[in-house]
Amino acid sequence: MIEFNITSTITKSSANVQPAIDMAFKRWGAIVLNEAKTNHRYISRTGTLRNATSADYLDNKLKLYINEAKAKYGKYVHEGQRSWAQDPFIDNAVNNNIALLDTFILEEIDKLWQITSQSQI
Repeated sequence: MIEFNITSTITKSSANVQPAIDMAFKRWGAIVLNEAKTNHRYISRTGTLRNATSADYLDNKLKLYINEAKAKYGKYVHEGQRSWAQDPFIDNAVNNNIALLDTFILEEIDKLWQITSQSQI
């Protein structure tokens, strides 16, 4: 499981940037989740593990994880076990897209500032 605490990364400013940051993380999380579901080493026969790979955004936290209620074996595929080599497909998806998060944050803050600037005219 990977979890990001967004609140701890933001300093207070005069503009309320939290909604922009939230939107950036939601956009990024959707892309990372899609990549995790489509780029992996395991062979998907039933789609159970793909469907169990999930993302939640609650209380300023993005959580990418395998829902073990849907696929109890998911953690063994992701983390490995004994002779079964790990397939860290969630970690790989995060690492492959981390630069995109910066882009999304900048885009969403820019949108917020454009709206704020237009409303002050």
